[in-house]
Amino acid sequence: MLFGYLFPADPPLPFDFVIDGELVRRSLEQHLLQHNISPEAVVEVEYVPAVVPPEAKAALPHEDWITAVAAVSNGSCLASGAADGVVRLWSGGGECPLKYSAHKMGVTALAAVSTPQQQQQQQPSLLLSAGKDHALRLWQLTVGPHQQQQHNGAVNGVTRPSAQCVAVYLGHEESVQSVAASPGGDYCCSGGWDGQLLLWRTGQQLVDQASTSGLYETAEPAAGKNKRRKVGSAANGTTAAAAPLELRPTAALEGHVHCVAAVAWPEPGALYSGGWDHSVRRYDVETRANIDTYNGSKAIYAIAAPTTAGANAPSSSSGSSDVVAFGGSDRVLRIWDTRSVKGEGLAVKAYAAHESWIASIAWRPNSSYHVATGSHDGCVKVWDIRTAVPVGSLQHHKDKVLCVGWWASHMLASGGADCKLQLYDLP
Repeated sequence: MLFGYLFPADPPLPFDFVIDGELVRRSLEQHLLQHNISPEAVVEVEYVPAVVPPEAKAALPHEDWITAVAAVSNGSCLASGAADGVVRLWSGGGECPLKYSAHKMGVTALAAVSTPQQQQQQQPSLLLSAGKDHALRLWQLTVGPHQQQQHNGAVNGVTRPSAQCVAVYLGHEESVQSVAASPGGDYCCSGGWDGQLLLWRTGQQLVDQASTSGLYETAEPAAGKNKRRKVGSAANGTTAAAAPLELRPTAALEGHVHCVAAVAWPEPGALYSGGWDHSVRRYDVETRANIDTYNGSKAIYAIAAPTTAGANAPSSSSGSSDVVAFGGSDRVLRIWDTRSVKGEGLAVKAYAAHESWIASIAWRPNSSYHVATGSHDGCVKVWDIRTAVPVGSLQHHKDKVLCVGWWASHMLASGGADCKLQLYDLP
């Protein structure tokens, strides 16, 4: 009543209340009793805008299991990868302007590569795809009205939607299970079934290198087959061309002894990985050293970290990469604050999250507190890590949820074994 009077709005704006970094989910009296706070103590209560549970928006059918999602092209498109090896791009209206065969076997992971040129909307988007064919690929995607520039400097006009394979990364001996790009877009990291965690060059530097040779592989839109032709040749050209750049890893990060199922690269100097060896590891990218490790009792399948601090984040976490969310076969969502000096056990908060394995976790862009989880129980949940109660529980899948991802900060996407890409709006 008080806040409705002080902040009139139509419809009324919902608020949450925070005491000592925790969302209040019961009466003030019950909160004080639970935390052994004297009723005579002075308590500082912070109010923040409440996160409204997401609403289902659209369901986009696929031909096979959806195993990966990633926002690309400055958030204007969403990429989905499937078990049939096909990557599809989706517009905000639910149209699919481009689909192409990315791998001979299933796609296992996708990651957008953000570069300064793309942020200024001067270049097509870059997307990394990982597959069961032991390979990692870098794709240059042209979806919107980009202009194609020839090597003589002339502009070849507006191009149709296309996906050009700039580079193939060779180094894994088994399926590549995870991939993440560095915040600057110059490097990427991949984890595989072979237990390797590898670093690679990526980004605009490879596009420039491939352009210098004048050749790379183009996947024809919606054709499902790769055709190789010269850059800038006619749209129906079939000129034989050399294969994309073949790259070897620049470094290997030691530590894991089993499948590296998940990686996250929240800031240039810090990288996290999780694996079937029950461990979550933090690496110093510059020294290649494993500087911190959480050892659990079950396999880790998913990991996520905030890339930027939200506007409502405490100053101590601003720009920090010290907090990471992870989960796996024990069905529990865990938040590890590596800044804690109280010991490993107290540094990790656990939330009873799902009734089956947690397959995917995604941290909401521009937020320090909100994450989404997807599970084999068919449920997608949105969390505020300041409370153990989920903000929303979404049950729109009829089978296992295999991936979740944010499409900007106001839309969530999930895919699963029901061959459906489900979109949700956050009001």
